[in-house]
Amino acid sequence: MESRQRNAAGCCSTVTGGMNVEWRIWVKAAGLVCVFASCVLTGIELERRMKFRWMVLSEMREVLVILEKEMVFHHADIPEAFASAAMGCRTVLREVLESAAAQAEQRNGDAFERIWRTAVAEKIPEKLLTPGELLALQNTAEALCTTDTVMQRTLLQKNADRFLEMGKTEEQNYREKGGLVRRLMTAAGAFLAILLI
Repeated sequence: MESRQRNAAGCCSTVTGGMNVEWRIWVKAAGLVCVFASCVLTGIELERRMKFRWMVLSEMREVLVILEKEMVFHHADIPEAFASAAMGCRTVLREVLESAAAQAEQRNGDAFERIWRTAVAEKIPEKLLTPGELLALQNTAEALCTTDTVMQRTLLQKNADRFLEMGKTEEQNYREKGGLVRRLMTAAGAFLAILLI
């Protein structure tokens, strides 16, 4: 009787031990997958941000060209000009323009420069643009606020040229480094997974 009990206890211990080993293997495998997946997704996100930054800067140049046409040649007021420019936007600049246009209609005594800067601060995602790029975007308020048509056209063209150059720089940066960043993060994920085996 005692022998049978010992045998049964031994069998239970073996089964429990086997289950523990199997459970640890599954937990470790899940951990490896999570580490690798997080590195891959981080690489994809970094590449996506680089591309989106390029798109925003390039689109801002297009926006300024449209605003020049609407405000200088068609003499449209700010809300109307911004509404026209926003229609063709594919990035977060659409939200910036729509917010600024809505606030400009209400005004409530606020200067348009303040309205523009507030819209930029509220609608542009944090860390999407570099401090210099964000400052350039905010400083376009000077061109938008002037009432001198000749000066306004000059400032709009000057700002458009600046964003054209910044867009070209970010495009080159994305094409040279975007895929590389994604591949490096994938390789880092594989390396970490191997270390954890």
